[in-house]
Amino acid sequence: MKKNKSPNMKNAHRPISTAYQNKRDGEYAELLFMAKATSLGFAVLQPFGEMAPYDFILDADGSMHRVQVKSTRYRDADRYRIHVTHGTTKHRYDHGKVDVLVAYVAPHDAWYVIPSKELLHRSAFSFKPHINNHIVPWEKYREAWSIMLPDAVSSRASTP
Repeated sequence: MKKNKSPNMKNAHRPISTAYQNKRDGEYAELLFMAKATSLGFAVLQPFGEMAPYDFILDADGSMHRVQVKSTRYRDADRYRIHVTHGTTKHRYDHGKVDVLVAYVAPHDAWYVIPSKELLHRSAFSFKPHINNHIVPWEKYREAWSIMLPDAVSSRASTP
């Protein structure tokens, strides 16, 4: 009797490359982001292809935000690290081309919504969602979806 081999199982025994796994993790985080943002009432738009300097545009009652989504599932000592660079030459994201970085720490289902001004001169962020302490850097941006609401945007714009 001949075994029926599914094409999807053909290479199941082979290990997945790190680059491929990272790409899959990123795509999964983007799906979770779309679900999360939609559940919070944002309209989610995605540019065609991968040439835009951002992953999504969020529409919050007419207030548009260019969003870059990054994720990690790997713990490094006492923190989770997310690199905020792109391309083969690892360029930093331009403050004028991305409005918000949304960082997802998968093992803790933790979302950090960080305004682009925080991206200046940074190539990485370290997160410690397992430590309940608001003194830990970046915790003030955990679940800070409200920074993209129209009232928050207008108050930020009027702040010198």
